[in-house]
Amino acid sequence: MNLQYIKFGFTIFISILSSLIGYHKYIMQEVNKKATKKELSEISCELEKKVDKILYEKEIEFLKNQRRDDNNILFNKMNSIESQLKDLNQNILEIFKHDKY
Repeated sequence: MNLQYIKFGFTIFISILSSLIGYHKYIMQEVNKKATKKELSEISCELEKKVDKILYEKEIEFLKNQRRDDNNILFNKMNSIESQLKDLNQNILEIFKHDKY
């Protein structure tokens, strides 16, 4: 009879020990998952910052190019106006020359 109690006690002890080991493994997996989630969150934040920086730089580059293009367009228009004014001036001078004679 004593042997049955020892066997029963040993079985309970092994059951409790295996439950504790399983629970410990489960807790460690959850801790690792949470750490991984935290790391993923940090990586995601860093990635968003880098993407925002790249988009900001691209937007600045686009605005600079647009400004340069606008300046070129204005410069060309000014040259065109200057050319037209020279032609107009020539025409006016021609008219005055003909009127004098």
